[in-house]
Amino acid sequence: MVDFLLRLLVIEKKTALKYQDSSSTSANVISEDEHRDGNGTAQDSEEAPLLPGQKAQQDALDRYVFPNEPSRWLKKVSILACVHDPTLLTAWLVALVQSLIIAAFDSTIPILASDYYDFDSLDVGLLFFAFGCPTFLFGPVAGWAVDRFGTKITTVIGYIYFIPVLFCLRFVRPGSTPQIALYATLLSLNGVGVASVSSQSIVQAGDVVEKYYKANREFFGDTGPYAQLYAVNSMIFSAGFTFGPLLAGGLKENIGYGNMNAVLAAMCAVTAILAWLYLGADPASTG
Repeated sequence: MVDFLLRLLVIEKKTALKYQDSSSTSANVISEDEHRDGNGTAQDSEEAPLLPGQKAQQDALDRYVFPNEPSRWLKKVSILACVHDPTLLTAWLVALVQSLIIAAFDSTIPILASDYYDFDSLDVGLLFFAFGCPTFLFGPVAGWAVDRFGTKITTVIGYIYFIPVLFCLRFVRPGSTPQIALYATLLSLNGVGVASVSSQSIVQAGDVVEKYYKANREFFGDTGPYAQLYAVNSMIFSAGFTFGPLLAGGLKENIGYGNMNAVLAAMCAVTAILAWLYLGADPASTG
């Protein structure tokens, strides 16, 4: 009941924007009247200098204006007009690699636990708890770090952190309690890594698409391509979950579990380099 009443009191964003636009129009009319000269003629608002902050913001958006009118078929799937942007592509790569890593763990933990330690389903579940609990606990901290320090530095640090903890899984061997404790500890450390790179993709992708939307409102329309953005992000994450087990299983069978994690560590290194080059920067500055 309380939830229903609160929903009635909430003003939808689109409705609020209508009132905001109306008040902005009224404010512009008043401002124009106040700036009339002695002859009663309004000064040319187009020639009036913008505030420094507004001018800098407009200059930044100019970099996202499409140089040529996108084709008609792009208007049907407008998010495709943004895929040339290296920052957006790198943001999607960050999501793909994260989902590949999660899928690799999901597909190999039960097999390794059974082969090395003769674990039953309950014991395997405890290993998944060791892997997932740090992700749950450190997720909010990682999100705060992204808000505080931005997507570039947090993504680079997160994937650099992944390199040694993935590589250390090469030291996991069959055995008793000490080996089980080592494996559970390394799984927990990798869970922290998953949390550290969990939010940057959608934050960065959303920022880029929002700038394209503001710079090309006529092309994107009133609502923008945000639903398409979330759909593509979901597709990329699902692709990682689809191909991750195939990749991990194939690598484990052909080169071994330790080398499989070394390959994942190398992927993290490449992702960290690309994140340093492209995330948190304008396309014009990254080439």
